[in-house]
Amino acid sequence: GSLILQAADKRIMSPNSRFMIHFGYDSHSGHAKIVEKWVDESKRLAHLMENIYLDVMLEKEEKMGDGHLAQTLGTVMTQQRSFEHPPLTTPIIYSFSKKVEVKREQVRVVLKEMLNFDTILTAEETVALGFADEIYKRIN
Repeated sequence: GSLILQAADKRIMSPNSRFMIHFGYDSHSGHAKIVEKWVDESKRLAHLMENIYLDVMLEKEEKMGDGHLAQTLGTVMTQQRSFEHPPLTTPIIYSFSKKVEVKREQVRVVLKEMLNFDTILTAEETVALGFADEIYKRIN
């Protein structure tokens, strides 16, 4: 569902909503040759998903300025790791290259780590990473 949202013209989060990213789940059965083909397709789709997420994250970086993504990912990943046992107690600090293609692959490494498990983001984190555009504000 989070991937489908990326196709929207305007992506608005409710203030108390959550956004989850993870590698999709699939299962296959049947002849080994058929299963191999589906495994290859699953890998292709996972790479395509990474690229879609990377595009919106790097667009956000471009809008917010160099260093925004490193700071935001550091904050988000530190928060995520604080829930582990034993909890992470030192902040995670990232530093990404200024070269776009190098930065893209550096961010991909962090993104893959986020996708390996269900990563649940607040509305604020979702907007900060570029997965949504704004948080809905009720006008009275």
